[in-house]
Amino acid sequence: MELVSSVNQCIEEAVKLFKRQGYSRNAIKAVGITNQRETTVVWDKETGEPLYNAIVWTDTRSAAIIKELKAKPGADKLTPKCGLPLSTYPSGAKLMWLLQHEPKVKEAYEKGRLAFGMLKLLFIVILVSQLTFFL
Repeated sequence: MELVSSVNQCIEEAVKLFKRQGYSRNAIKAVGITNQRETTVVWDKETGEPLYNAIVWTDTRSAAIIKELKAKPGADKLTPKCGLPLSTYPSGAKLMWLLQHEPKVKEAYEKGRLAFGMLKLLFIVILVSQLTFFL
């Protein structure tokens, strides 16, 4: 996973710089993670294997799904309840598209192994699982 390797490399270099400035790793009390808006990722929660490339927040492959949802009775009540209109922006529509078009994603879902979230969640999961490496 190229993105994860990049994050790990960035952390390693930041810690080296921190130490060169006379600080200890133990002085690190928190880290911040920025986001890439609604960039969606899916992975196998048992193996950590990515099941599809990240889908960026501007992707519109789910447009047909959104059109179908908007035609359903009660669709007009969604925005007042959740504050967001039906659109291709939120990650839920991207997940629906993946389930309909990507066999590996559907198979993982059916086996109860599908993990889904935005990119920042994947980074948190990976970083927490590697926590002893960084401390």
